[in-house]
Amino acid sequence: KLVELYAAVDDTNSLGLFLEKSVGVLTNNPEFLSQAVLQSRASDLKKTELAAAQALVAAEPGEAQNYFLLALAKLRNGDTEGSLQAAREAVGRGGLVMREALSKSPDFAPLRDNPEFQKITGG
Repeated sequence: KLVELYAAVDDTNSLGLFLEKSVGVLTNNPEFLSQAVLQSRASDLKKTELAAAQALVAAEPGEAQNYFLLALAKLRNGDTEGSLQAAREAVGRGGLVMREALSKSPDFAPLRDNPEFQKITGG
């Protein structure tokens, strides 16, 4: 609820501090971590988004969607190779659904011409 409150009042500084501290403590709470990834992205808190996505993958390594979120967080943090690796994991776990999600998501537009991304997405 605090995440929603900080986001609702547009208090990015408090949200960032709260998420930064909470992500390290709530590593066994995938629901919180998922919200932390989404709220961090919405507030352009790139490093917090990445930390939350990494914690989410560690908490639920079998979930393809978590690797999709990690691929996006790594891309937003300038780690193209890491993003491609997470995208491969997403497709490996989620198959065609993840392949289509990656290829259709406007967030991955910077990778559209990357041969490795094309190989991952079948494009």
